[in-house]
Amino acid sequence: MNFNIDELSDILYQMKRIAEMDVALAKVVAERKLKELPKVEDKPERPKRCQMADCKTKIVLSDFACQCKGFYCSKHRHSETHACSFDYKAASNKLLEKGLVKTVANKLERI
Repeated sequence: MNFNIDELSDILYQMKRIAEMDVALAKVVAERKLKELPKVEDKPERPKRCQMADCKTKIVLSDFACQCKGFYCSKHRHSETHACSFDYKAASNKLLEKGLVKTVANKLERI
């Protein structure tokens, strides 16, 4: 079979265009699928009751989430009462490392 170079270049150009159109179509399909998905919120849903094992107290607006991502009533809001898994000491050390400026005094020369 004899092929003309011009014909081959035309065929290759058409194949390239088809491949580009396939990529563009795949992007459009992916964007539509993302738009159709329901939005997911980063915040966990606020429970209606205290998350302590035996406590059935309702959570009110003044109660807020602990650092361990649990919601507790006013009785169990302190970390000692609900066996909190959050490491407060390490968190405060990180804050101090970021916030404090290291100061070094000049050495005194002896006379």
